[in-house]
Order: sequence, then C-alpha cells, then structure tokens
Amino acid sequence: AAEPGLSHKHRKELRRLERRLAERGSLGYRVFAPDEPVKPWIERFLALEVRGWKGRDEGFAMGRSENDRRFFQAVMAAGAQRRRLQMLALELDGAPIAMKLNLLLGDGSYAFKIAYDEAYSKYSPGALLELFHLRQLQDGNGEVRWIDSCAAPQNFMYNRLWNGRRTIAHHLLVGRGFAARVLVRNWHVLASLRSRFQRTQPCDPALPPPRQ
Repeated sequence: AAEPGLSHKHRKELRRLERRLAERGSLGYRVFAPDEPVKPWIERFLALEVRGWKGRDEGFAMGRSENDRRFFQAVMAAGAQRRRLQMLALELDGAPIAMKLNLLLGDGSYAFKIAYDEAYSKYSPGALLELFHLRQLQDGNGEVRWIDSCAAPQNFMYNRLWNGRRTIAHHLLVGRGFAARVLVRNWHVLASLRSRFQRTQPCDPALPPPRQ
C-alpha cells in the first residue's frame, strides 16, 4: 500500500537534502503525460541507467546492447499507448538526475525500474523521487490505490519509505507418490536454504539510504 513510513527525523533530512540540491540549479519534478511523446522519456531513462552502476555491471542496464534497447523501447511504447505506463523524473536545470518507471494494472501499479545520477548521490535523488511519488499517490484522483515496490523484503530504503504491507501466502500442492512425500517431508529444509540464500544477496542499491 502507498503509506509513507518515514519518521519525522528522516522527512526533515530529506527536505534538507532537497533544499541543498535546489541551491545547485532549478529543481523540479515531472510526471509523464499521456499526450507526450514517449521516446524522449525512454531515451533519457536509458542514458541515465547506463551511466550508473547497472551500466558498469554487464547484463544489468537495458541500454547496454542494441537488442535490449529496442526491446525495452517497444515494450514501454506499447505500455504508454495503452495508458499502462507511468513515468516520473526529478530534474536539475532540465536534466534528469532520477527517473522511475511504473507499470499500471487496474487500480494498482508495480514499480518497474528506477535510475539516478550517481554524481548527486549525496542528495539521495532516488529517495526524493520516491517520496514525491508517494505524495502523488496520496494526493491523486484515486485511480491508483496501491503499488507493489517489487523490492526484496529486506530492502533498506523501501522499508524506511513504506510501511504498508500485503501478506502473500505460499501453498505447496503435491500429488501422490514417493517423490511427493519426499518433497513434503523436506520442504522446510529447502525453504530454510532458500531464505539463507536470499539474505546473502545484496539489496538493489538503486535507492541510496538517506544520509544520517
């Protein structure tokens, strides 16, 4: 659910960072309008993502190969045409320093991709844009009622920004036979191994934590 969970201290810190960032130029937030050309938005997002850590790590950034770029552009263009794509940007002097793409479905949405300019990481531009997005959801016309962050449960930034949760249950359905009995008896072991593996994976640093 779209429920900001930041403490007063962290909200104050983000406002301070926003003011400091505004001292470097004209700072503003933008939301993609359905009648806008989608291609410039996508090109700017890909350029921003390639310049960051995802561009340095092979296989992460969509803009690294021409095939990935074309596929991504086609999917996003189709989403915009069907009014299933939401894009937001934090801009400094007209240049994006953080951008976010969400996929819309019914009265909800899914956070798809986010990128930020690491040259401004000390101002937490990704967190500023995320907080702006949450305000948009709260002050909107009610069309979007919830959003799935699509982040890992242990993601530091999202756990600070979001306190709304939706419980997802896992059910194991198996048939009869020896293999099924072995799976059921050892399922808790497999689940434990899976949980340990997830805890050892680094969180996606696309959103840097607010400075203390």
